[in-house]
Amino acid sequence: RKPSRRVLVPVTVRIEAGWDRTDPKAAIVNRVSGARDVPLSGQAANRTEQLRGATGASVVDATVGQAAESAAKPVVILSSDIDDMRKLAQRIHGKVRIQRI
Repeated sequence: RKPSRRVLVPVTVRIEAGWDRTDPKAAIVNRVSGARDVPLSGQAANRTEQLRGATGASVVDATVGQAAESAAKPVVILSSDIDDMRKLAQRIHGKVRIQRI
C-alpha cells in the first residue's frame, strides 16, 4: 500500500503564518499544497498542553506535535525549529521524521 501524502496544517500554524485561505493571494498555495486544516478541539487542546508542558515547546509547535500524533503514520514534520520538533517527536507514538525547511 502506498503511503498517503496529505499535507495537514494545524490552524494555529496558519494563523501564525498569516495564511488566510479566503485571501486571493493564497489561492495558489491553497491549490498547490492541497493542505487540510487540523482544528483544535477541546481534547486536542488538552493533549497540546500536555506536550507543551513536557517539552517546553511553544503553543504553536505543540499543536504541530498534537496534529502529528493524531495523523496516520508515518509522519514528516516540516519545520525550521528542529530542536523543539525533535523533543515533541520523542513523545509521539509511531514513526515521525523531522525535516528542516
